[in-house]
Amino acid sequence: MFSPKRLLISLLALIFLLKIAAADTLPQDEYFAYNYLSGSIPKEWASMQLKSISLLVNRLSGNIPSYLGNFTNLTYLSLEANEFSGPVPKELGKLVNLKNLILSSNNLSGNLPMELAELKNVTDFRINDNNNGSIPDFIRSWRRLGRLEMQASGLKGPIPSSISVLEKKISDINGTNQAFPNLSSITGLRLLVLRNCNISGEIPQYIWGMNELETLDLSFNNLSGKLPSSIDAKNLSFVFLSFNLLNGDIPIIGKTIDVDLSYNNFTKQNPSYLFVGRQDMGHAWKISDVIADILMEKDFNIKSEASAVLTPITKKYDVNVSNGILEIRFYWAGKGTTRIPNIGNYGPLITISVNPNFNPQSGGRKVAPIVIGVTGSFLILLALGILWYRRYSKAKSKRQKDHEGLEIQTTSFTLKQIKAATNNFENANKIGEGGFGPVYKGLLADGTVIAVKQLSTKSSQGNREFLNEIGMIACLRHPNLVKLHGCCIEGDN
Repeated sequence: MFSPKRLLISLLALIFLLKIAAADTLPQDEYFAYNYLSGSIPKEWASMQLKSISLLVNRLSGNIPSYLGNFTNLTYLSLEANEFSGPVPKELGKLVNLKNLILSSNNLSGNLPMELAELKNVTDFRINDNNNGSIPDFIRSWRRLGRLEMQASGLKGPIPSSISVLEKKISDINGTNQAFPNLSSITGLRLLVLRNCNISGEIPQYIWGMNELETLDLSFNNLSGKLPSSIDAKNLSFVFLSFNLLNGDIPIIGKTIDVDLSYNNFTKQNPSYLFVGRQDMGHAWKISDVIADILMEKDFNIKSEASAVLTPITKKYDVNVSNGILEIRFYWAGKGTTRIPNIGNYGPLITISVNPNFNPQSGGRKVAPIVIGVTGSFLILLALGILWYRRYSKAKSKRQKDHEGLEIQTTSFTLKQIKAATNNFENANKIGEGGFGPVYKGLLADGTVIAVKQLSTKSSQGNREFLNEIGMIACLRHPNLVKLHGCCIEGDN
């Protein structure tokens, strides 16, 4: 009787035999990505003289087989997003023709073997989201390397200097503080990510002169010193420098650059430069740290928590709030896949609600006594009219005061604009209803698609609660949260 593993190998070998029978030559490329294959890689493949193997996003497990070293014709090998474990076999160093070696999102451990130094033709090496040892110094000998990714790889620093690559992504490096790696000899660098790598000292001035650089992420380090007076490199689109020790004045930023300079020690603050909500990469699932003054979740994995798509997960935390401000941060730990179902901008939808666990104290209200004489119904109606007018004026003044407090955070729309966008709150545009009231789909004059939440007169929530939600959403910035475009408070609407 066949075991499941032997049956898989036999089926894959049969596929090759069928291909050979249908063609006069041996196949050179095998693409089995996005399937449900389990077990390991068949030895029989070694006789096929393959040049390319992609087993991206499957369920292959166990150690990476050492006999892969016999596939000497390989130029491309992708084992990303499987369940391989154990060390990277030293036999892979025999694949001297290899150009692409992609091992990300497995459970690999141990140091990378020194034999990999023989891979002189490698142009693309990725080992994100694993549990490895130290960053090997021999990577500097890969002179043709153009793309290097070691995000949340578990590797320990320091980062070797003089690694000549065009795209470099290294994050979440364990170990002591290290100086900024020397990248001055690299020409044509397009993407540089050195997030959470324990880098201290100043950002080298030559970084700002790299005209081909498009994305720069140096966030969550210990970088200090001042930034140049202006940042306006030719192709620079994204700059992330949050959570460092930078000081001085905030520089003038080019209009086409999205930048995050939050959580530093700048002396001249300009809020328009502090938060930006764009991201350059989507993830099918993310492993994140949830932070609200103290660490609430370490390596929170939505995939393992939910176990299935479209499955809501509720997490509750008790926190102390001071000065009326609750700050919640999500830090992507660099783990997870960028491949399922395809590369794109998507991820878990996060909803945050804050419920006070105390009884707020309210001051007493003085009500002036009203003495109504028995002088006729006219005086009664007059008094009631005065009371109604005073109450209406007080409520209107309160709404205006509440709204004024929000204008620094969000844009104000007129009721006419909102009615035009939703076709006067047409039922066909209604997409849902919550505790505050109905939600409508709308289209602004500039073509922006929006969702409009309308406070219902029947809602048990008041204006203050509604405005609190607006203020909270306006302060939250995350790729998985919708952007607040503005609000409208006009009359009773």
